[in-house]
Amino acid sequence: MKNYIQKFICKGFILMAGASMVLTGCKESFLEPDPQTMFKPSEVFTTEDGIRSVLAICDRQLKRNYVSEDSREMMALATEYTFSDLMVPAATDKSGFLDNVDNMLRSNSDQSTEKNLGRTNSIYFFWRQGYEGVRNANTILSFIDGVPMDETLKKEYIGRAYFHRAYRYYALVFQYGHVPLLTKLTSSPKLSYHSTHRDAILEKMALDMEFAVQWVPDQKDMQYIGMVNKGACRMLLSKLYLALGRYEDAKKQLDILIDQSGYSLMTNNFGTFFEGGEPTSWPITRNVIWDLHRPENKLITANKEVIMGMPNRGAAAESFIPMLSMRIMYPFFFDGRIKMPDGKQALYNLDRTNSKYRVEYDYMRGLGRGIATFRTSTFYQDGLWAVNGKMDETDLRHSSETGNWMHMENLRCNNVDSEFYGQNIMLHSDRDFWGVKDGEPVLITAKGQLLCSDTIRRWFDVPHYIFCLDDVVNQNLIKK
Repeated sequence: MKNYIQKFICKGFILMAGASMVLTGCKESFLEPDPQTMFKPSEVFTTEDGIRSVLAICDRQLKRNYVSEDSREMMALATEYTFSDLMVPAATDKSGFLDNVDNMLRSNSDQSTEKNLGRTNSIYFFWRQGYEGVRNANTILSFIDGVPMDETLKKEYIGRAYFHRAYRYYALVFQYGHVPLLTKLTSSPKLSYHSTHRDAILEKMALDMEFAVQWVPDQKDMQYIGMVNKGACRMLLSKLYLALGRYEDAKKQLDILIDQSGYSLMTNNFGTFFEGGEPTSWPITRNVIWDLHRPENKLITANKEVIMGMPNRGAAAESFIPMLSMRIMYPFFFDGRIKMPDGKQALYNLDRTNSKYRVEYDYMRGLGRGIATFRTSTFYQDGLWAVNGKMDETDLRHSSETGNWMHMENLRCNNVDSEFYGQNIMLHSDRDFWGVKDGEPVLITAKGQLLCSDTIRRWFDVPHYIFCLDDVVNQNLIKK
């Protein structure tokens, strides 16, 4: 085999050399590996820089855990929503989720193929990300004692590593139940993994976080935003206590977090006001809930609610992760499945150069071009906002008047060829609509007739204040 490879390579050299009229021989030494660098954990993780590099990966993974997009139709956060009472799968062109639930919900399901547009959830992604985070945290914990540094600083690193491991296990036990507990790196390949009871895992993580709360500094005493801080550690510890039924312990931690840690609820407008993707078509009345959820305001010092923020911007491409919330969690507006009583398409996505374009009905730029891979549940749309059986009209989060919440009925027909142009779209026709065919009257739409052919994917409310994220780069490309 070696001779065959050698002759093949030599022949290649001769052919290339022929083009330049130079012949070059091929020696045995050509096949010898000559690595420019060699990764040796025993050398890399003997310095603070080595430990810091792993911690940076942990921090980045923490961001990716929920916001990462691993296909144009999938975002990890949406899977968590669908396993709550807030959202359900809505891609009606994907039958897999209903046909074979058992296979789809396995952590090793065939959905793990990157860019697989047939996927219906990110279950595999959470398993992979969870144990990658555990491994990286264990890397820090396994080598930290051999790194010369101040003891206080060492305990900070240990506390942050404990947070990353505990955060992953907190998610894993609620996503999968009993899972393997790994507290150190394996030194050789291992196949005999056994699950540990979730309560035992939670007890271990709570013990670790009690240490972390003591040694990880507050954000005000840290140089960088995006690293684990004391407030985040206290919050996670309280959640672990709640999961274990230790309610009094959880209350003590939360009392400290609320009353003694410098955090407070935001009650007034603050920071930068973002007026929306197209304020003429979807106006925003400035309010504190809107300001609180704007990316521009998340990490500024004026925001007293944020406990731990994770930056997701900057010139470096590797620091930015695209968010697809407006693509995969907004209704599929523009494909002709929503009509007006005259039978005409209700909503169009028109280029600004189109003669039929009207800025006051530019819902693509105001609300996004959704494909509704996932959609809000009936409970999230209505039941959640009721107090004593009556809708709370004062809740800013559910306010369509401010622009925070989008009801389908708020949209207006932007088809200039429809007799109902400029009128609110409707789910059911409010009248009989007659037309003429061959000189005879013909009933086109009966009163009460359904005007949306797919209400799962194309007719639901959206918490716009949460999911709205302005895509500055692409917006600039399409402005004409």
